[in-house]
Parts: sequence; structure tokens; C-alpha cells
Amino acid sequence: CIRDSDSFECVLRGYVYRRNFSRQLHAKVQECLNRAVKRDPGYVEAWAMLGWVLRDAAMFEPHDETERRALMEQALASTDRALELGQNSQLALQAHSANLYYTDHFAEAEALIRRAHDLNPQDPEVLHQLGWRLAARGHLSEGVGYVREAISRSIDAPSRYYNFLAIEALIEGRDDDLRGPAEMSSNGGSAVGDILLAIAQHRAGADPAQVEATFRRAERRIPGIVADPVGYLAGHRVVPEIINPIVTAMKDAGWSPDLAKAQ
Repeated sequence: CIRDSDSFECVLRGYVYRRNFSRQLHAKVQECLNRAVKRDPGYVEAWAMLGWVLRDAAMFEPHDETERRALMEQALASTDRALELGQNSQLALQAHSANLYYTDHFAEAEALIRRAHDLNPQDPEVLHQLGWRLAARGHLSEGVGYVREAISRSIDAPSRYYNFLAIEALIEGRDDDLRGPAEMSSNGGSAVGDILLAIAQHRAGADPAQVEATFRRAERRIPGIVADPVGYLAGHRVVPEIINPIVTAMKDAGWSPDLAKAQ
């Protein structure tokens, strides 16, 4: 049980962080959640959110491989503890599913996120997590169906929800359907959205300088994404049959790794 409101506030701060994965918030949220599980060791949601945040630290912050593995082990231990405390906790199912996905246990990860979906089939974030991971692993049509439902059930969907709508349009050659979701994603601060928007701008005949500026904005938001888009997408376990058309379209739009150098 929760002894005071501070632990609950830490979890709420975790939700705020996870909306856009703000790097400015990450360290403070992680510190807060570490304190929360010490104060309230039986608090399922604090363990779950801590495991999610530790996963982000392992993936997105600069570490050598030994440190990265140690952080990922901590992340898995935290979300596993959350599930031990609450087998039907939606947040614990979501968080442990995410950590399993990023350690390449795809079948187990899918099973857990589907359990979360069974518990609450109307939750937009569960729908999006299920959808984008299916799409990333090559089940594009099924995955995008869940993503569309996530958007339809959201009052103000996070920008990242629109990425796979744009990717599906790109892969299927529906240029008229590409720009809208790409702009929604980019305008919300997504670097992937910037890349997709640059492609859409090129296909609409935009000035090459505008397209280049959009690519450069993506690199400012996530350093390395323009220098090595294949590495970035593969880090999210996106399969080659999804990555390759994106990179081909980037090349057609004038992309090269050198665009990342002069900002």
C-alpha cells in the first residue's frame, strides 16, 4: 500500500515524462521513483514505472556495453517485481512487456501487452504499444489498425502515435496520405516525424533547402538519428522490410549521413 502522496506523485511524474520522453525530466523522474520504491516497497506502479524509466536510461543515454546491460537487468528486475506484486496490474504488464520487447523476447512481450489489452481494450496507450510493436515487427496492417484505434480513443494523442500511419502510407505509396500524419508527428516534437515529413516535403516538390532543414531538425532532437537512421530504427527492433523503404525514401529526398554534421 502507499504510505504517503509523494510516491503517487512520482508515478504521476513518470506518466508526464512518458508522454514525450523528455530528456530534461528523465533523471529527476528516475531519482523520484527510486525513492518511492524504497518508501513503499509494495507499490506495484512505482516498480513498474521505475523499470520503464531504467529501460530508457539503458537505451538512450551514453553508456558502455557493461553499464547498459546492468541497467537493462535492473529494468527487467523492477518490472518483474511489479508483476509479482500485481499480476493483473495494467501498468506492470505494459512495462514488463516493453522491457521484454527490448531484450528481444518478442513472443513473451506480445503476450503480456495483449493481456493488458484484454484488461482494458479501450486504453489508448495499450492500443498504441500493441500496434506499433506489431507494425515494427512486420505486421504492418494489423499494427496500424491498433494505432488508428489508439488515436481515435485519445483526446490529444502524443505525436509518436502518428509515425506508423505515415510509415504505412510511405510503404504503400500513398503520398497523399503521408504528409498529414508526418506533420502531426513532427509538430509534436518527434524526430521520426521530422524524417517522414522531409520525405513528404520532397515528394510534394518542396525546396531542397526546406527538406534539408527538416532532416537537420530531426538530428537536433535526437542526435544520431540522421547520421544512422538504420541503427536508430533497428534499436527499436524494427525489421528490415520496414526500415529499408524508409531509408530509400530518405535517400531520394537528398539525405546523407553528412547532414548530421553541420547543425
